[in-house]
Amino acid sequence: MTQEGARRRLRRFPRIRIPAIDGFVFPDIYWGQQAGSHMTLNDYKTVLYRQEDGSWVAEAPSISGCYALMPTREEALAELSAVFDMIAAEYGEQGLRLPADTTEIVHA
Repeated sequence: MTQEGARRRLRRFPRIRIPAIDGFVFPDIYWGQQAGSHMTLNDYKTVLYRQEDGSWVAEAPSISGCYALMPTREEALAELSAVFDMIAAEYGEQGLRLPADTTEIVHA
């Protein structure tokens, strides 16, 4: 997926909203480290796996829509970085912090 393709995909999604349940807005612990802190892709766990057709998927599961599908592992990771930057910019334009990483690694 190219950057332009990722931008088109991002535009299809509704604007990001702060999640609330029955009016309760989740505290900062769920939405980043400290007010004004700048989260990077390195602050998130990345899941990388190969599909049956041989293509690679890289994703940051804690951020909705933050994934990339590319022919090689390296391209998938590079595209994931570009997608993350676009999503982070979208959050920033809305004055929101990125969600904290809630991904857990479990060995079954």
